[in-house]
Amino acid sequence: MLIFSTVYNMTTPEELEDFALAKLRDRKYLLSILEIIKGFIHERGLILYGGQAIDYALRLRDSKLYSDLEIPDYDFYSQNHVEDAYDLVDILTERGYEFVSAIRAKHPQTMRVRVGINVVADIGYITPLAFAEVKKHALEYNGMLVRSPYDQMVDILRQLSHPLDGFPRSSYKARSSKDLKRFDMLIEKYPLNALNIPAKGPPLKKTAVTVANPCHQVLGGCLAYCAFYADYLRLKLPTEGILPASITHTDTGFEAEIVGHPILIIFEAAQANPKDTFTNEWYAPYMDNKPPSVIAKSGIEYWLTTYLYILVAKWGNHYVMSLEGLLSYFLQRSVDTPLRSTYGPFLISLMRMVDNIAKHRAPTKGTVFSPAARIMGCKNRPLETGFYPEIKDILPQEYHASNDRPEPFQYTSIFKTDGTKTSKDCVVIY
Repeated sequence: MLIFSTVYNMTTPEELEDFALAKLRDRKYLLSILEIIKGFIHERGLILYGGQAIDYALRLRDSKLYSDLEIPDYDFYSQNHVEDAYDLVDILTERGYEFVSAIRAKHPQTMRVRVGINVVADIGYITPLAFAEVKKHALEYNGMLVRSPYDQMVDILRQLSHPLDGFPRSSYKARSSKDLKRFDMLIEKYPLNALNIPAKGPPLKKTAVTVANPCHQVLGGCLAYCAFYADYLRLKLPTEGILPASITHTDTGFEAEIVGHPILIIFEAAQANPKDTFTNEWYAPYMDNKPPSVIAKSGIEYWLTTYLYILVAKWGNHYVMSLEGLLSYFLQRSVDTPLRSTYGPFLISLMRMVDNIAKHRAPTKGTVFSPAARIMGCKNRPLETGFYPEIKDILPQEYHASNDRPEPFQYTSIFKTDGTKTSKDCVVIY
């Protein structure tokens, strides 16, 4: 009767959740394991990411994502994810825990450590270049490195821009509401203005851009900014502190005043004339937030979307990348110090446009920018499947403590590709 009375007097879902967490039978057992993992992360200088990293970043600013009674969920980056997973299995086994194993997780670049049926760690692969870049901006919480909240925002915006990723458990079904909540909490405690980006960007330059097929090419980057700015000017809202830009139609495409490489998002590498181009690494410093791209002699950068579906908006007879995608693009580049002075002003300007619209325009008037209700891309397997710069055509092996420790990788034909083949199954979904 006392227990029922206690539950009855709880008035909020949060109080009920805390009550359930406190009564969890295996709580002390799991917390003892996680203390060992916490020490492992600290000793090896690994970097937390995901929900727990967001929670710790918020706690540094007197907020939190999870209840104090929530059992931590450690996702962390490693340059040697398979070996680290094996080492963690050995350490836990030596401490007396039974049925410890390291298995491949849902994503090929992630190893999962379990004790019995309990998942106690997810270790994600990261290239040495990316690790150094992420570490440069990392925070510290209780002796552990925590991924920068700005990097986390990039990931959230990217997730919102690619709603069909992870099919059949697509992002729009499984993550969108959670991602929006997390983004709002992060941007409140870590405003973009705190990046100390200069308000004035470098000089604009005129660039002619040819769009061969409006139905299969999408304006991105600074070109997309020009389109959003043109829509914004029609509202006659304040332009103070907003970087000006211009874009005009020509017979073959556009003439724009922009900074940096104009970006066209395309679906076949052949459209970019690869003979005149060079290709970026599959994993840039911010992992797969930027699709593979080529830069032509004309100075136009082409993004290849063979391995993803991208959310776009209609702009006249053309398409532009979604507002979420454009914010992600500028945020990603403004966090990277060498590019801050170039792309930072575009990021702040776009945020100010959105803020001014929210302040001055009644919601009943409908959307200002074209709604991003179209998804464009190609039918192919996800980019994340098997593309590692250092480890191609190999599969991490699973390790159960009761067996002999295996070699980290086995060679396989599953990932037989050099990353350049594209599908001709290009589609536009309305």
